[in-house]
Amino acid sequence: MHGPIADANEIDHDMMFRQSTAALLIPVLCLSLTAPNSAAQRSVTVEPAAQEAVDAQELSVERRRILHFHGGGVFRGKTRFVDGHWEVRDRSEWQALPADAVARVRTERDVLRECERLSDANGRKPSDDQRVRLASWMLEQGLYSEALAELDQVLEGDPDHGGALAALPDDLLPVPTVDVDADVAESARASLYTFGAGATPCGREYAVRELRRNADAEVVQTELAKELCSQSLRRRSFAAFALGRLQPGAELKNLLIHAILDPSEEARRASAQAVAATHDPAVLVPMVRALSSSSSRVRTQAAEALGNANMEHAVEPLMVHLASLNAAQSTSAQRRVPHGNIFVGKQYAYIQDFDVEVAQFQAVADPQVNVLIEGDVLDAGVHSIGEYAFTYETRMVRGALAQLTGQNPGHTTRAWLAWWEENQGDWKAALAAATPPETPGR
Repeated sequence: MHGPIADANEIDHDMMFRQSTAALLIPVLCLSLTAPNSAAQRSVTVEPAAQEAVDAQELSVERRRILHFHGGGVFRGKTRFVDGHWEVRDRSEWQALPADAVARVRTERDVLRECERLSDANGRKPSDDQRVRLASWMLEQGLYSEALAELDQVLEGDPDHGGALAALPDDLLPVPTVDVDADVAESARASLYTFGAGATPCGREYAVRELRRNADAEVVQTELAKELCSQSLRRRSFAAFALGRLQPGAELKNLLIHAILDPSEEARRASAQAVAATHDPAVLVPMVRALSSSSSRVRTQAAEALGNANMEHAVEPLMVHLASLNAAQSTSAQRRVPHGNIFVGKQYAYIQDFDVEVAQFQAVADPQVNVLIEGDVLDAGVHSIGEYAFTYETRMVRGALAQLTGQNPGHTTRAWLAWWEENQGDWKAALAAATPPETPGR
């Protein structure tokens, strides 16, 4: 349990000290001292009195520090130690803390340096587990904003990452409360929905926790169902996310529609993940059926939804669909490209001569008209847009397969079909072993 955050620009003693800390313990200051200089490393003896004077002088200097209180709270900002107690700067004024309030102190600079060292040790592309471990360390040190940024990156890619969700402490991020009187409860929930729609992944988790603790489940479901029809893509996305977190299986039909047909990629992803929150492979059936649609757009987004659902049962239907796309594309490539001839030019008519026989007995001879043609005859071919649709659709299917299997046999359909030919037996066996048997009547 991490305590509340206090910033240099806003000090709230009620937030800083909990009721459980009314009887404060004897202060134990774990001070982070600077590294010994070269003279100290050569075993130069420093008189204890002189060392205490140096420490006292260092602590009295105004610096940005992180103070950890006995009650679990943290203050991060400008501080100084004067006359046996700590003072923190609130805007332009200094405020004194009780003498026995602070349990541990470190300079912000030292903590940030250590944080940078740990981050560099994780490499340029740290794994999600490495990010979670770093974020947990940051929370222990009072680097709350940095920790939330790390956890945001994890939850953005994997909203169900167990380690990241477990690392989020309670009440770290303030959210609009819905624990209010009945006459203002509806507006309070609306404010929370607005907050969740614009929040980061961590902020969404805290919004959902507030709804779970203090809001009526049936009322929330009804309101979130309306939010799914909002014109705001962020509100639709949060509504789908909250339904998946709070009531898996609720509003399943609407979520399936949005998972495939919503114009927003973010809303489609959140809806598919909410559908998958039921952990029932049967919910994938409508998505699999959509792969047979006559619309290339629907087929493409259905494949995307199966990947977003992140359920291994979708691998085989996607492979079957990929094979059918490959066969259709091969057939299309064998057909002759539609073509035709087109003439571009000019045509002139002129009198070439007169009919002599007719002219002997007539006042005017019969003219002989001829035609002069000037131009080119071109062979024109027309490509259909089906080739582009096939390319985009197969790429989406391959991306969904990579997301589901964690494999990358290549960037071509042929490579994926070869991988499936080699591994489908083992894949089906492992999936059957992981699926619990169904018992009739239960």
